[in-house]
Formats: sequence, structure tokens, C-alpha cells
Amino acid sequence: MEFSLQLNNLYCQKENHKESEIVGFCVDENCLEQNKFACLDCLFDIHQKHKLVKLKDLNDIIENRYKNYKKKNEDEKELIEVYKKNEEYQ
Repeated sequence: MEFSLQLNNLYCQKENHKESEIVGFCVDENCLEQNKFACLDCLFDIHQKHKLVKLKDLNDIIENRYKNYKKKNEDEKELIEVYKKNEEYQ
């Protein structure tokens, strides 16, 4: 099963920002906003001095982390199989 995440065509849920497309995600550890997705209005109104990641970059980060997780999981399964085979021969 291949992992695919599509973070595009998302729109802001803030009351006065409903027509604004999401362009980033706040990763600032001090941010008190419950919804970390940000449109351009949010960038200026709420997250102006926060650390943000572009939505496309966030998508790439998530996909890369998933691939790394999947690889480690496969490696662990191989190690378990080797261990089981080794136990059978002893």
C-alpha cells in the first residue's frame, strides 16, 4: 500500500477567512491557536511572528517521514524473521 497525502485545495475555517486557501501550517511551539493551518489572512492576523511551513513542504515532510517509518518497519520484520530462523536451528 503506497502512502499519498494531498494537502491542496484546503480553505480556511476562520469566520472572516472562509474563501482563503490554506498556504501553510504553524509549527511554532508557543502558538496557542487550536487550528494550525493558515491562510494568508491568518499569516498576518494570527501567525505573524510564528514559525510556519509551506503546505507543499509539509506534505513532503509527512510523506518522507512515512517512508522512513515504513522502511524501519520492514527492516524490523526482516530482523525478526532472521531471529526466528536462527532460533529454529538451535
